[in-house]
Amino acid sequence: MKGYIKSWVFIFVPFIFASALVSSCNLVADEEVSKVSTVVRAGEPFGFVKGTVTVMGKPTEGVKVSTDKNDFITTTDNNGAYTLIVSPNTYTITAWFYGFESVSVNDVTVFNTKSTILNINIDKPLLFDENTNVGSLRCKLCHAELYFTWKDSRHSKSIRTVQDAPGIVPDARKDFQSKRNLASVSDFSIYNPAPALGFDGTNFTVRIGNIVYKVDRTQGGTGIWKQRYLTKIGKSYYILPIQFNEATKEWVAYNPQNWYNSNNQPIYNNPATLVTEIDKSQSFEAKC
Repeated sequence: MKGYIKSWVFIFVPFIFASALVSSCNLVADEEVSKVSTVVRAGEPFGFVKGTVTVMGKPTEGVKVSTDKNDFITTTDNNGAYTLIVSPNTYTITAWFYGFESVSVNDVTVFNTKSTILNINIDKPLLFDENTNVGSLRCKLCHAELYFTWKDSRHSKSIRTVQDAPGIVPDARKDFQSKRNLASVSDFSIYNPAPALGFDGTNFTVRIGNIVYKVDRTQGGTGIWKQRYLTKIGKSYYILPIQFNEATKEWVAYNPQNWYNSNNQPIYNNPATLVTEIDKSQSFEAKC
């Protein structure tokens, strides 16, 4: 067959049962080099990811297909076919169709002037509820211009998980790892007991009275602000009463009245009743 490499090279992608069917994921020599998209600068190397997306087994028009790097994006035609023109690299390819869970295929490698064939099947209807968060990558598929504006701003780096770079900033991380008690810090000296930082080898924690709160998310950490720490209680997140000033390298209080009473003692002391007792009006979701 003209244009095909004699020895087939397969990119093995783990099967995602009932989610993604990679019916073929191989390299072929490509004669469509004249179709280079404006997303790849003239003179730079490029390759292709192409294939067919089916929804419930049927080739479907209007499916958004995008990469995790460099923001390449396209839409399937009336035959369910798509072509992404991308820089040579290894990508995660995501396909999304309204009303269904998106499907992502990892470790899809593209070589210069070659095509990687990737067919994807979408077959899990998305069940929305009041807690559904589809994420920024889903937003990008339909609102690319707004997404890029947001992505390049500090807003996109405001709230992150502890695992997301930079995570807990280095100087604050040292205090967590050394299990520093903040009683010696002027902002916390009046509280009995003051917050105590902790680290168990996996989780960063803050102890307030009898309750140890796991740090699930961070706010800030860009080097010019204060980094705050959020814990998940029930279905919501709450900002703990500590923040690390990145400019001065000091710990300062943040809304301690949400965690300490007028006697400067912890409001919440029973882990078993915390979910029902916590003031939900002070959750991040309610305040933001």
